[in-house]
Amino acid sequence: MNIVICHNYSSFSYADSSKQLARQLAGEGHRVWFISHHQPDEESDTAGLTLLRWPQRRPTGWASCLFLYRLLKTEQIDCLLAHAAAVGVAALAGSWAGTPRRLAYYHSAYQAAVADNAYHPMRAAWHRWRKRLLYRSFHQIICVSRFAANDLTRVFGYPAARTVVVPNALADRGLRTPPPPAGPPFVFFCPGRVDTGKNTADMMQGFVAASQHFPPGSFELRLAGSGSQADALAAQCQPLAPLVQWLGALHYSQIDAAFAQCHVAMMATRAEAFGMVAIEAMMHGRLAMVSAVDALPELVQHQRTGWLVNGHSADEWVAAFQQVFTLLLQAPHLYTQYCQQGRQHYLQHYQQQPQLQQLKHLIGVKGA
Repeated sequence: MNIVICHNYSSFSYADSSKQLARQLAGEGHRVWFISHHQPDEESDTAGLTLLRWPQRRPTGWASCLFLYRLLKTEQIDCLLAHAAAVGVAALAGSWAGTPRRLAYYHSAYQAAVADNAYHPMRAAWHRWRKRLLYRSFHQIICVSRFAANDLTRVFGYPAARTVVVPNALADRGLRTPPPPAGPPFVFFCPGRVDTGKNTADMMQGFVAASQHFPPGSFELRLAGSGSQADALAAQCQPLAPLVQWLGALHYSQIDAAFAQCHVAMMATRAEAFGMVAIEAMMHGRLAMVSAVDALPELVQHQRTGWLVNGHSADEWVAAFQQVFTLLLQAPHLYTQYCQQGRQHYLQHYQQQPQLQQLKHLIGVKGA
């Protein structure tokens, strides 16, 4: 088969899965074109693949659409798989080229996209209408959670029968992760995007308020990431140091070390289609403490593989932190049990190879 993987996602985890899929397909004798978006980390380890770059930094314009259309026609591509911002141009180019098998990823929560981009209601309506037409051109859409599949059908009217749920997955890096360091202090690590759709500021207020009821020096909160609210959040953290520390945007090579140094990995959000931080926490054998919204309860089982936080206000976070603080100080055996169960949950449901087999089957590879 001739296969094009249009990768466009500024995330090490997504890029790694795409590259591994492309490598396996190439190793099985298929011709694979991997289109990247100028991220050196995503373009490393691509030996044996035909590596291309979009003509634009973000493939959302006519130059990228024409570039892809020519590739599809010239090389007689059998299957096209598109991610993220590349979905729009893949929908148009794939339809015009008559590519026999067209697949796309849906790893969004629509309300999060509206909040993060501060869409005006008129622009949001236009966005929904345009996306509805584009998504319809794909034979199947791969959704990263049951919530994402329902969101795609509810918001954009995509036929439920043509959705396939394939959860995100990670190659196991947790084998190299040492046990949590001895506490106190017990370290809470919150990485990820810092945008309007997240709830990092209220979570941070809850952490500060809850810590006042415990001995000084017992806990630390370390925040990392980038996004539209990053500068404002960094300014809020500065007077709270060392209780709250702002690490800024960490390079991919620094992420595993940050997980190894923490006891609890966090995700505070108002909308989420998946939640890779939760999977990374379980992979590393750390307690995942996440908002109980959208897809996150599909990933984390409360007081079994992690900790779900109901509500978004600072007061609700205070109550959750007080419970987890008490767990760390007074019931370390339960904390260890939750971490071990989370690690097993990752091994059973979120390893990379089973995901790649599902994707190869959807592409149409015989014997997958």
